[in-house]
Amino acid sequence: MNTTLYHEKIRNLRNEGTFDDKLLSAFTQWMIKAEDWDLFRINPVKLAASLELPEPSMIDFFVHGSRVGLFDFSWSMICPSCGEIQNNDHSLNALEGEFHCVVCQAPVQVNIDDTVEVTFTLNPAIRSLNLDPFKDAGTYRAAFFSAAVDRSPAILEYMNTIWVGFEAIPPQETLIIDRTWKRGKSYRFVSAGVHSQFVFHVDPEASDVQEIYPVDFGENGMSPEELTIKSTNGQFRIQNRRYDTVGLMMVEADFPKLHALMKSHPGKMLPMLTGNQLLSNQKFRELFKMQNLSPALRLNIRSLTLLFTDLKGSTELYDRTGDVDAYNLIQEHFKLLEKIVSRHGGAVIKTMGDAVMASFSRPSDGVNAAIDMLRENMEMTQGQKPLGLKIGLHEGPALAINNRGALDYFGQTVNIAARVQGLAGENTLWMTESVLRSRGVANNLKENKYVGKRYQASLKGVGERTTVFELKQKEHL
Repeated sequence: MNTTLYHEKIRNLRNEGTFDDKLLSAFTQWMIKAEDWDLFRINPVKLAASLELPEPSMIDFFVHGSRVGLFDFSWSMICPSCGEIQNNDHSLNALEGEFHCVVCQAPVQVNIDDTVEVTFTLNPAIRSLNLDPFKDAGTYRAAFFSAAVDRSPAILEYMNTIWVGFEAIPPQETLIIDRTWKRGKSYRFVSAGVHSQFVFHVDPEASDVQEIYPVDFGENGMSPEELTIKSTNGQFRIQNRRYDTVGLMMVEADFPKLHALMKSHPGKMLPMLTGNQLLSNQKFRELFKMQNLSPALRLNIRSLTLLFTDLKGSTELYDRTGDVDAYNLIQEHFKLLEKIVSRHGGAVIKTMGDAVMASFSRPSDGVNAAIDMLRENMEMTQGQKPLGLKIGLHEGPALAINNRGALDYFGQTVNIAARVQGLAGENTLWMTESVLRSRGVANNLKENKYVGKRYQASLKGVGERTTVFELKQKEHL
């Protein structure tokens, strides 16, 4: 390990004044004891929980750490059933709307809430990781499957019953697989890293006479893709024509049973840093400005919480205090809102005049931020008349797009959130039912002594009337 370089990176992070010594020390102690595989595809959410540290601070640490060269980070599309990693790329542009999982033999619809994971690997300049993905089936799984997918016991038990073995083929070499195959059974060789498979069926009337079957493993996968053999002693000669090592998981094939089990015993997603969380992270968006977004970028988001603010009486403020003082006060107001948004794991998407648009991956984070905004906006004026802050929140699906080189959001969720904010009066918080009914929100409002009224509102551009709630603290009623 390059101790000098590591402490230089940590010193850079400490000098920014964002991270306290407790977090930096805890990570350092963990990293020193960690095995090489622990430092590959690090899950910041899981690590924060294990070290008993705040999740937002840990995520910010990894984002800043990537900027100073402590980590490399990557976006991965993962199968929610088996965890197969479809891609592992440093660019957001590599994400697609759908992919086919070769392990499950099923299509996967991609959204950045559930099927896009962001992980971090310690930079090799800090510590060179001795990883051999092809050592055995366990290391192969660690390299090509996400640990954020917890497969059901029923699926694991089934995999044990159909498992035949694992083999690795070095580049430009030939692997000979010489086994006895059962009549009437089907088998498949699956290469998760290359997303390719070869399926063969043993004829029910197969003889015991040995036959040789060549399989070509090229840049586009295995060929042929499917075959019926007439020998229980079929010998497969798989030639790896690629310039990298490939792995093969060999299993019996029963696709109807596999798909039935996947439907009745789906995998469970464990806590992870999702693409949605990272895109709604203020520190990341500041860093992300340096990256080139594809003009065709279109990312589905299942659940996005949007918060809009505006100021009441800003024109009167300019008349009352003069342009310079009013401008400075509003800029301080923006800095305050950005600080609060970041504190609650969100990101300011843009400012529009006196208004702010911010995003959060969880409704409860957005509501907590709104509560802090109203309170701290009152405190900021130090006895003077506070700026009249109006806040609206809505949660729903959205599309992440490239808007003139900046990451932005598009869809009806954006429109509704903006319209709900338009209903708000001075120093009030309005939200839709999808926000209010989300986990943790009602308790957060109760703890902060907020009470509300329910309305049916006609919002411009929205066909049906929308259920909205006006919320105020009891002391301000």
